[in-house]
Amino acid sequence: MPGLRVVGVVPARLSSTRFPRKVLAPLAGRPLVVHAHERLSRAVGVDEALIATDSPEVEAAAGRHGAAVILVAGEFATGSDRVAEAVRGREAGVVVNLQADQPLIDPGDVDRVIGRLIERDDLDVTTLAYVLARAIQLDGDELVSAPIWLTP
Repeated sequence: MPGLRVVGVVPARLSSTRFPRKVLAPLAGRPLVVHAHERLSRAVGVDEALIATDSPEVEAAAGRHGAAVILVAGEFATGSDRVAEAVRGREAGVVVNLQADQPLIDPGDVDRVIGRLIERDDLDVTTLAYVLARAIQLDGDELVSAPIWLTP
């Protein structure tokens, strides 16, 4: 995107509470975090794509696949805090935070979010969200599918 430097960061930690070591889980022979980094790198509007981690193991695994990695030290309450530390001191007019569990994200969607953020002077933050057309839930012992309507 002209005029603003865009830095994309995939925060990656090994201690996920629901799925420990998720970022290194293999998908088609490569860790999830590598897939997310590759998709982020393919977004036309992203000038620099990084993986931010506190783990030398993640750094090594991502490095084997050519991903740019920055080690960030410290305890972080959220992935967003890890991203903020990763871009500290970098020239960045826009920062994209892409979670490692989005290995199949369309790079064009990343570009659309960047474009929307840049064109709107009244926005400081935006989030890419997909409309879930149908939800499956448990009703007693039966799985039922129901339409979901989400509004912005």
